[in-house]
Amino acid sequence: MRQSIKPILTIAIFTFAFAHCSHKPLELHGSTMGTSYSVKVRDPGKVDSAALKEEIDSLLHSVDYRFSNWQKDELFRLNESNVGQVFRPSGDFCKVLAESQHLWQLTNGRFDPTIGELIDLWGFGPTERTGEPDDATIKAALGRAGFPSLGLKIDGSTCTIQKKSSLTLNLSAIAKGYGVDRVAQLLLQKGIRDFMVEIGGEVRTGPDGSFRIGIERPNYDGTRSLYAVLESRNQCIATSGNYRNFFKKDGYIHSHILDPFSGKPTPSRIQSATIVGPNCLTADGLATAAMLSTPEETAEVLKQMKGNYEYLILESGTLKDEDTNFEVQEYSSPGIQSMRVPL
Repeated sequence: MRQSIKPILTIAIFTFAFAHCSHKPLELHGSTMGTSYSVKVRDPGKVDSAALKEEIDSLLHSVDYRFSNWQKDELFRLNESNVGQVFRPSGDFCKVLAESQHLWQLTNGRFDPTIGELIDLWGFGPTERTGEPDDATIKAALGRAGFPSLGLKIDGSTCTIQKKSSLTLNLSAIAKGYGVDRVAQLLLQKGIRDFMVEIGGEVRTGPDGSFRIGIERPNYDGTRSLYAVLESRNQCIATSGNYRNFFKKDGYIHSHILDPFSGKPTPSRIQSATIVGPNCLTADGLATAAMLSTPEETAEVLKQMKGNYEYLILESGTLKDEDTNFEVQEYSSPGIQSMRVPL
């Protein structure tokens, strides 16, 4: 069976959650978007766990299908629409598109979900391929990409799309974050305020009580260990990295995160980028862009954001593949240090 939304543009990093409370929390687990989800609720009281899990599964199934590139739902229909055809997405879809366009503008194109055709050409999409696309094919695909070619017009909570090229949209770099936000919203509507929601490493914590979230050390030999632990309350934590999905070429390590300017996977010293913020939809996209930016560029982008955003970026001193695990250089904002707890 083909998985649904795969982690293509961003690789969610495994996180550890430590709940420090006197009562065992309610824990719900399942599968979604080609990965797993986990929900922890402290002091659940009279919560019907079976009914809650059913609601969460139904919600995530809807999000998964809506933003999947191969399930014949909203995103699929948009990608199949003809150039010049007017497409009217749902309100939820418009919200994700509006934020995607905002991040594209804010990051100077480093976050770009319009490069779905290139994702497919490199074999990271629904159909796996072998071999590399030639430069002429890459150049042609790049010419079709970009938000101006999407023809997105936003009017409040509604929008229309009239594509100006046959581009392919891929929202996998932001869909997990949106799914986390939707589950958190569901819990809050039910009066549940002390919780943690995690999908594929993207985490959101509730306003009552705190959770300790582990950030993994970037190891390229398959081993797993903690680099840092952050205490989180009423925040989202999204991490992208290149050490779980990479390849070696010409003696260098290349990430599977595509550079939207070259249209190719390019070597980068950024090993992982963690963004902390008020919502996971935005933090997810910012973490992806941070993998293609310098730490200084990421810091400047976050200064322009509404709300409190923090960053923890780990960079290596080499791109060569002869070393399995590199020494890392940390770049972090002051707010990260206030969240940090001893390992």
